[in-house]
Amino acid sequence: MILTDREIKIAIHRELIGLNPEPAGDAFSSTSVDLTLDPLMRMFRKEVAHGINIDPGSIEFNFHEIANLLTERMIFETQFNLPPRKLLLGPVDS
Repeated sequence: MILTDREIKIAIHRELIGLNPEPAGDAFSSTSVDLTLDPLMRMFRKEVAHGINIDPGSIEFNFHEIANLLTERMIFETQFNLPPRKLLLGPVDS
């Protein structure tokens, strides 16, 4: 679904979309919102650990431990172009 800038603003106002803090007026274009992300991100590693069991329902599940295992901490000081077939997770405390 593609929303117009007007529809995006209405959805934010109705709390159907949550953005905190709410973007400035100049962040909206015809069908998008420009969001500035936190400079701390985590990029998923090329080599994913095989054979690990991730069970979020387990009492021993530790999100930060899993995030550290599967991702690499990165700090972006300038713009970053996300390469194809890459996934970022952020912001996550290390």
